[in-house]
Amino acid sequence: MLPMEAEQMRKEDGDMTLSEKILMLRKQKGWSQEELAEQLGVSRQSVSKWESGTSLPDLNRILDLSRLFSVSTDFLLKEEETMEEETEPPDPEQELFSGEKTGNETEEQVLEGEWVAPEEMEDENGKYYRRVSFSEALDYLEQMGEYGRQLGRGVMLCIFAPAALVGSVAAGSVAMGNSVRAENIAGGIGTVLLLLLIAWAVVIFIGSASKIEKYQYLSKKHYILEPGVAEAVQEEKEAFEDVYRKSVMVGVCMCIVSVVPVLLAGISDSKEVLVLMGVVLMFLIVGVGVHLIVSATVIREAQETLLKRGMTEEEAAERIIKKKKKKGGLKKYEDSYWILITVIYLVCSFASMKWWGTWIIFVAAAAVWEFLTAAKQ
Repeated sequence: MLPMEAEQMRKEDGDMTLSEKILMLRKQKGWSQEELAEQLGVSRQSVSKWESGTSLPDLNRILDLSRLFSVSTDFLLKEEETMEEETEPPDPEQELFSGEKTGNETEEQVLEGEWVAPEEMEDENGKYYRRVSFSEALDYLEQMGEYGRQLGRGVMLCIFAPAALVGSVAAGSVAMGNSVRAENIAGGIGTVLLLLLIAWAVVIFIGSASKIEKYQYLSKKHYILEPGVAEAVQEEKEAFEDVYRKSVMVGVCMCIVSVVPVLLAGISDSKEVLVLMGVVLMFLIVGVGVHLIVSATVIREAQETLLKRGMTEEEAAERIIKKKKKKGGLKKYEDSYWILITVIYLVCSFASMKWWGTWIIFVAAAAVWEFLTAAKQ
């Protein structure tokens, strides 16, 4: 991209909608709507609707557009927000979590922690809440989608592994007869195949896990989602709902019917080799079914994680207020309380030498503490 074009984009992107940006970037590339649609794997009508503003691309298409045009997703999605001056006086209740004092806060609100500035947006461990941008959420969902598929393949290979062993034994008995030597050779080949498949699965597990390691905080901590992220993730979840249900349903059905080949072979008094082949077929069907379930479930859990762990600034402020009020009550005496209870327990235990019964002191102390905490609130 030429410097002048980049500068023009930088100046204009704040006043442009997503549809206008797609149109501008397409023209800069010199592509027709058909050419852009072909590269994205969509119809020309879809591109036309995006550029006219009658519909919007989903999260995956936005990610594809950012890569295709070599721009960030933030550039595509961020629009200039025009703030109108308020004609009414500010409401202290609404300004409570804005991070800016209005001058209407009471002294009690500030002292009791009912006003939260941005620099006070700390989590339970005293660290600042991390802010998750649109592009960060998109990257996380994309990586978790790939992780789900890789995890499903790894699990499938682990299930295929015993099928390789059983299949080798069956093939050996057909090709070389039922001699001990033939069974040993077939068993050896099957064991090698089993170990190779498991090793392949382990490589997949390690490789896929390392790629999502940087996103571990998204599943372990709470964070603030930038405006629009939660709504977009919810839309993505709703769009994926049908695929998720079908994948789980088909996967479960495959696991259930997988025993049919074994049952048929057993009922028909077939030769041992046919029974073994029925077992092989069972493992293969189960492996594919579990792959479908695991892949879809990982993607669904990633979407739910963002929605459950992610918060707005107002929700983050409410968590901080609850934490401050909790600390302001009996919480600061909790350590001293339990030290005292421990001392009482040891004194009573040594004095009576009835260690088997003095533990009840901790149960009673816990009940008393819960009662005092509830009464304080």
